[in-house]
Amino acid sequence: MVRRRPATAALPVTLSSRIPREIVDIIIASAKHKTTLKRFSLVCHAWAATSQRRLFSSTALTPRLIRHLDGDPHASQRLWPLIQHSSIRRLYEGTHVLLLKQKKDTLRVLPGMTRLNSLALLECSPQLVRLLGEIFKADNRISTLRLGQVHKFPSFTDFQECIAMFSGLQSIALYQVTWGDDNQSTLVRGEVYKTIDVPSKLKEVEIYECPGIAHMLSWLVGTRRATTRTLRVPWLRPVEIALLRQFTHLENLEINLVNHSIPGPVRGSLDGILSGWGRLKTLKIGYIQCMLDWTDRLVRGSGMAWYTEVLLSLKTPLPHLHFVLAYENVGELDNFSWRDLNTTLHSWAFSANLETLEVTFYGTGKPRLSERVCEEMVRTRLDGLHANTRLNVRSTGH
Repeated sequence: MVRRRPATAALPVTLSSRIPREIVDIIIASAKHKTTLKRFSLVCHAWAATSQRRLFSSTALTPRLIRHLDGDPHASQRLWPLIQHSSIRRLYEGTHVLLLKQKKDTLRVLPGMTRLNSLALLECSPQLVRLLGEIFKADNRISTLRLGQVHKFPSFTDFQECIAMFSGLQSIALYQVTWGDDNQSTLVRGEVYKTIDVPSKLKEVEIYECPGIAHMLSWLVGTRRATTRTLRVPWLRPVEIALLRQFTHLENLEINLVNHSIPGPVRGSLDGILSGWGRLKTLKIGYIQCMLDWTDRLVRGSGMAWYTEVLLSLKTPLPHLHFVLAYENVGELDNFSWRDLNTTLHSWAFSANLETLEVTFYGTGKPRLSERVCEEMVRTRLDGLHANTRLNVRSTGH
């Protein structure tokens, strides 16, 4: 006969209220799921306060949430100020009654989110970006802004004006953001778009699948004071490569120059590309699509992988190097230029200064390799790795 375990008795309120706050914070910080946090919030008032700070620190600003909190004024007064990161999705311009109500309600509750510092606008209208920029212009509290699939700003100048309103911005991520023509030219040399300053605190920029990358890069280096320290451009086209030469103030760079639709750079375009980068600490290269034929990653006319040329162009030591290898089938990993990279590590003047080499295997199919197998693969192929260099290998994917 199987004996049933007795149910765990609930912790008496008189006891739970005497638990030191430091211990409560540690317990609640260890919770990995919202369900656990919700249960913690039922223990007592002290536990509820700490749990709710985590539960509501990041939330989507949906009509359903607004309706729910509107129905409980006490909860509304208590919870809106807890939100630090919020996302707004699919709030377009239009005359439909539900759309107008959603916009009105969203603008109504924003002033109550007094701790809000991070904002994501996904599939929203450029008009909403401008409107929110005007709302937050005075207090400088939005430090992180993410725009995803925002189509289409009337012009790049209009886009600049909207972004400049978020004067406290430290980090911006752009994904499939588009704008119309300004009837201006000479973008690649960074000679335009200097009239509107980049937010003075901007340190981190990510640009992904935006047709106007050249406009954005020109703006970043063309203003009075370049403050950017981290730049992520996962897909950079050959015509935009020349702009990288001007980002000598960067400390962290993530780039990829080839994918299914973008051909490799031509011979000479990468000569000395990072030669003036004396502050670079981390170089991340990828996603290198190993499903592509090996020749697709060569610099056209040189026979060398583009990332090898980028690495060899450095004139100062690089502490951290990171490769991301994307694969669908395990056999595709042999397409990566292991021999070329190994030769580079042998001959590179700064191999002994490389503190960390990180290789991330990103699997899009099955089976996915374990980290142990991935590390064995790297170590057997890279005997040029210096003894002082720490190897970090990760396996991830979707």
